[in-house]
Amino acid sequence: MNDIPDPGHVVIWKLNAQQLSEEQKREGWHWLTQHEQKRCRRFLRKSDQQRYLSTRMLQRAIFSYYLKEPPAVWRFEEGELGRPFLSHPETSLVFNLS
Repeated sequence: MNDIPDPGHVVIWKLNAQQLSEEQKREGWHWLTQHEQKRCRRFLRKSDQQRYLSTRMLQRAIFSYYLKEPPAVWRFEEGELGRPFLSHPETSLVFNLS
């Protein structure tokens, strides 16, 4: 397990969705739940679909990096204001997307 950042410590990860290969996108697609795949397909513009997919891929890759679980195991839900939070498996990690 990689060291989880200490409370109050901020780690910034950045991803350029346009640099993902088609193979990486296909692999990442299978990490998503059916609900997430359906939501991704609803975006009209291809660029919005790619942004959604890459964001979900990055979330899972980061949690997997720290907690050594496969990317497909992570489940996210949305809070009252639409902000995602990790619902499974349990962890003390919190995150913010922008």
